[in-house]
Amino acid sequence: GFTQFFNTCKTMSSSKGQKNPRKSTGDEKWDAKDVIQAVLIADSFNYRFLPISLEQPRALLPLVNTPLIDYTLEFLVKNGVEEIFVYCKAHADMIRQHIDKSHYSKSTCPASIRVLSSDRPISVGDVLRDIYSRSLIQSDFVLVSGDVISNMDLRSVIQKHKERRRADKMTIMSVIYKQASPGHRTRSSEDDILVVVDADTSRLIHYEKVMKKRHMNVPLGVLKTASRQVVDLCYDLMDCHVSVCSPQVPAIFSDNFDYETRDHFVRGILVNEEVLGNNIYVNIIVEEYAARVSNLHTYDAISKDVINRWVYPLVPDQPISNSPRHSYSRHNVYLGSSVVLGRDCKLTEDVVIGQSTSVGGDTRISKSVIGKNCKIGEHVDISDCYIWDNVVVEDYCKLKQSIICNSSVLKSGTKVQPGCIISYNVILGPSCCVPQGTRITLKDSREFKASSGFDSDEDDAVIQETVETPSPFGAEGRGGKWELPSLVSADDSDIIMEKWCVEDSAASDSSFSEVSSHHSEPPEMESAAVEEAMFFYHEVLDSIRSGLVEKTSSENLILMINSSKHAYNIPIEDVPPTIIKAILEGPQTAELQTKELVEYVKKAVTLQKDMLSHYVKKRETQQTVLLAMGECALQKASLVIPVIPRLVLLLYDLDILEESEILRWTENLGTDPVYSLLATQMEPVVAWLQDAEEESGSDSS
Repeated sequence: GFTQFFNTCKTMSSSKGQKNPRKSTGDEKWDAKDVIQAVLIADSFNYRFLPISLEQPRALLPLVNTPLIDYTLEFLVKNGVEEIFVYCKAHADMIRQHIDKSHYSKSTCPASIRVLSSDRPISVGDVLRDIYSRSLIQSDFVLVSGDVISNMDLRSVIQKHKERRRADKMTIMSVIYKQASPGHRTRSSEDDILVVVDADTSRLIHYEKVMKKRHMNVPLGVLKTASRQVVDLCYDLMDCHVSVCSPQVPAIFSDNFDYETRDHFVRGILVNEEVLGNNIYVNIIVEEYAARVSNLHTYDAISKDVINRWVYPLVPDQPISNSPRHSYSRHNVYLGSSVVLGRDCKLTEDVVIGQSTSVGGDTRISKSVIGKNCKIGEHVDISDCYIWDNVVVEDYCKLKQSIICNSSVLKSGTKVQPGCIISYNVILGPSCCVPQGTRITLKDSREFKASSGFDSDEDDAVIQETVETPSPFGAEGRGGKWELPSLVSADDSDIIMEKWCVEDSAASDSSFSEVSSHHSEPPEMESAAVEEAMFFYHEVLDSIRSGLVEKTSSENLILMINSSKHAYNIPIEDVPPTIIKAILEGPQTAELQTKELVEYVKKAVTLQKDMLSHYVKKRETQQTVLLAMGECALQKASLVIPVIPRLVLLLYDLDILEESEILRWTENLGTDPVYSLLATQMEPVVAWLQDAEEESGSDSS
């Protein structure tokens, strides 16, 4: 049972990679008739880099003065891939033009590269279905994202995959994971995974995204599928977004239109394994490097890894494709040709400066990358920044942890706070201060609407123009603040929640499963009390879930909750917010969707309305319940925010929440920018309540 499961599980330990890992010797033997193919997906199908990606595709964004896609192409070519299909949707002409001008289009390149494009795909699944319809895949192929940076020996993985296929005809995929402990700098919280692997064969037998959960359930039945019922339970693995696939993979995507991502594919194969018999295997790399630039945080982390030579030989002094060469000196300082350094300027450490760039006197630069043909003035302070090509930074500017795109101008005395994105051709200043996390662009939202499908009259009401005239950023400023639109679709709300320079939620202690929060938990609370609150939460969660299935009466559920409250010494005022958080966590489903959560919440609240009425009586208690909803909205925005307005209205209809308390809560939401998306979603509810109040007043008069 439970004890046997943990006795048979072996948890893999994390290990730091080594610098300048051993390179492949290139002596591997290959079957002459095999043509090694690859599908490189150059579109991310998300909005992590807005507004930059409106003007240039993510695959062409510079990482340490080299386009991202060049790293991926170099990785494939060096590992013997002979035919590469680069598939893109947005900005396809720019990607095609870039490849045509690169050395990858020359006859000396050992690989054939073909750019494919279509306006139809909206997911990786659509891409593979289109690839299948074109009958392009003839043998095993590599599936890779166009923003992967790696120096791993892919040849050995391909060879091992072929050997597995010879031994097991049902082998359809080999996924590659990098050993990286939780909190590793290149490990993105959106890719946090728990995997269970057969210890003998490396066959993947269970896969689940963590999604900020504090507790995971692994079915004991998966042990029965392992060869000796011995498995490795792994939470120290990072998805490299590189897979070796058998030729039937595109066909399986074509037969299953609900497979939108590779994650969907993997889960589908594991669920249907007993019926179809298909197998997926795991390859784990330890000393080699592989990571994906999936957001601004990983862009920063991987850039620093390249500068610190963790990705050798992919380093600035050994350029790839058409990238210019940089000289390398102590403290990881790289200088391009024709760089001019002013008197008393200081390049402290981890600095890359592109060709033909000039730096003025008494300027300090640390842990930053500066592109080519830039002009940096005197008495400038730059730290942890990424300044792209043809940028002008005038005297006395101060920049910290921001991205400055091509041809932007920062006038004298401009200060840029951490987490800012200054898009192409923007002018700031003079003597202005850009607040933390601001994104500035010349573009307005019409281009975003056109490229993302927001073209209805309803969308016109929620997406605002962003270019302001005159600019609020200085007397000579040119550009406006990019306000990420409030989207009505929960599937797209991840656009706004990705913030650079904000503490990673995966590394923090906050989650749905944590009852305490910044509203109620004093900083000196002892760990024992936190544990008791956590245990209480899970007992309430289990009681509500089982109560819904078994249709437990409110009276019995109150007895169960009170029993847990006394067992863990929980104050009575903490019980109502705990209940509402447990309801909003929803059923125990691997990939819970908003529609499912809405139905679950409606059933749970309707069934247990008497229980809720028992605990939520005072106005102060109503406010704690509403505040708990706000906390849930911050932690699972895309899933929960669309549900909260419906929940509030339902509790109002059941006379559990009063109109005055709802209005007071929403008024406070509007004053806190953290809750801006939730406040927007609540606006129709507020309008309805106010209209109802006016109608009631007119009727009484």
